[in-house]
Amino acid sequence: MSYSEEEEIARNYICFEEPDATVVVLDATCLERNLNLVFQIMEITNNVIVCVNLLDEAKKKNIKIDLKELEKRLGVPVVRNNC
Repeated sequence: MSYSEEEEIARNYICFEEPDATVVVLDATCLERNLNLVFQIMEITNNVIVCVNLLDEAKKKNIKIDLKELEKRLGVPVVRNNC
């Protein structure tokens, strides 16, 4: 469900333009909240790649994320943003 014009445009593109992949960038400091978006997109397409960023900030907050386990549970590739 889209709530803004930008969300509607993104949803329509994913649904009707059939992109090769949809990359969902997640903030490691609030991963739980962001996973809802991943699940919504996975309902639309199977071609999802999850990119987790701000891992350095998560580490400062003593948040540990096992990217391999996240990948296993989601069933889609999970990569880290090394910027």
